[in-house]
Amino acid sequence: LQSEQAISSITSLVLDAADYCFSNGYINSIITHEYEFHAGDLALYYVSFLRTVSGKLSKDTVCLLVKTQEDAVTSFPLYTEAIRFAHHGEKMIQTAIRSLTLSIYNVSDDMVYRFLMTPPTSEYFSDLFLKLREECVHLDTTICSLRYVFSDTKC
Repeated sequence: LQSEQAISSITSLVLDAADYCFSNGYINSIITHEYEFHAGDLALYYVSFLRTVSGKLSKDTVCLLVKTQEDAVTSFPLYTEAIRFAHHGEKMIQTAIRSLTLSIYNVSDDMVYRFLMTPPTSEYFSDLFLKLREECVHLDTTICSLRYVFSDTKC
């Protein structure tokens, strides 16, 4: 309960003082802290916090959330920690992660794009499209079977 309250308070702080919070690696420290997600709603609060941070993301603020070395992003905790929840059992968390990643993809920063397209971080994007493909095939099969049942034509 104490961790949930802390993350909820930090989320409010981020909304009010994004620039200050983003500087000096404070947000990355909060993101990379090792929480115990098996108890209560902590995962939901944590993902909500990540989603709030991603909502403040822009071309100007992304540099405060990544670590770089020689013009290359070496670490992006917001993204790497978020995608750990991509296959969470709670659909609301999965949806928040998809929204968060879309916010990151929308930043328009070449160094970030190179990081996102480099394994192992690129695997999330590939997995997402494979899952989408599976869903489309399933939907097509369902529609074809219904069409076959209600009319005498085959797909």
